[in-house]
Amino acid sequence: MVKLIHKKFIESRLKKVINQKGVIYIGNNLNKYISLEDATNNWKSNKQKNERTKASKDAELGRLVQEIIIYLLEYYFKLIKAPLLIIGKEDYKKHKNIKELVSSLGIKRKNVDVVKLFDSDIIIINKENYVQSKNAFVLSCKGTTRERIGQFFSHLFLMDKEAMNVKYGDKYEIMFIDKGIKIKYALVTLDWAKNRDFDKLTPKGELRKTLKELEGFLIEDDKIFGGGLYVLNNYEHLSSVKSFEDLVKVITSFLN
Repeated sequence: MVKLIHKKFIESRLKKVINQKGVIYIGNNLNKYISLEDATNNWKSNKQKNERTKASKDAELGRLVQEIIIYLLEYYFKLIKAPLLIIGKEDYKKHKNIKELVSSLGIKRKNVDVVKLFDSDIIIINKENYVQSKNAFVLSCKGTTRERIGQFFSHLFLMDKEAMNVKYGDKYEIMFIDKGIKIKYALVTLDWAKNRDFDKLTPKGELRKTLKELEGFLIEDDKIFGGGLYVLNNYEHLSSVKSFEDLVKVITSFLN
């Protein structure tokens, strides 16, 4: 189990309703139970502690988003008795397999001792077969996507050894590939943006024309590393967007 610093707040919002309605329902309808306003008020109530630890508002909200997703995933996988280990980035160093995995989630130029690590907030492995399978599901977790979806795409591209070789020649090492590790890389967001980025309809009820639709398909259609784009709210989404229910199915399928 991951130690969650926001566990008291998360459980105050989710524990009772999960027992009543089930974790899949809550994950699919998370906006009904935790909003950006709720998260901001929680940050304000802990402002003195945050100032003491020099934690910025964005950093604390980012940590909360990560912990909400960990809480839901842990609850679900415990329920179905799946032997999966779920680790947030603050705890990577505490787990040998995860620590070694994270240190290889990057790219470096051959003969140059400089490494660019890929963004990862949560890593999930199967405790029973990771040593043999070397399969890992990597999540980038965001409250909103803003420019971060661009970062996600750049990392998805940099992971592709064939594409890198065509563009740059055999000058770069994709470290996890060279170690035989196989990953799926997914973007999970609560879509707390004011106008929400992934709604299918505009406030006037018209179909939205947005690049986010194409961006979702670019993630979905990457058959090598693409793990999907997931939005944890109950609004009608663009067709390339998946739900919490879809997320746990994809993770389970890849790691079992």
